[in-house]
Amino acid sequence: MILGEPVHVRVSATRKEVLVRVTDRGPGIPEEDRERVFEPFHRVEGRAHERGAGLGLAIARGFATANGGRLWLETREGQGASFVLALPLVELPASVSAGA
Repeated sequence: MILGEPVHVRVSATRKEVLVRVTDRGPGIPEEDRERVFEPFHRVEGRAHERGAGLGLAIARGFATANGGRLWLETREGQGASFVLALPLVELPASVSAGA
């Protein structure tokens, strides 16, 4: 992704989970880096926009897992990338859903 380029965010739900999909139109993620991008301090080399410490996706995946969810990458090199966060739906007690 080039800095300043828009990303698209789509939220949907199934009976069991909420899905948040963030998609860019960048160069995609090379195959050898697709799982490694979730490792702490890993950054994809050779990108003009290389910034940060390489912790964001590791933290996000940890958050997802700690809450019973998942975070994964869908990409085709040269065609952008989508990061998908899936979190389980839970039923709230009546007192919470009533605004109490």
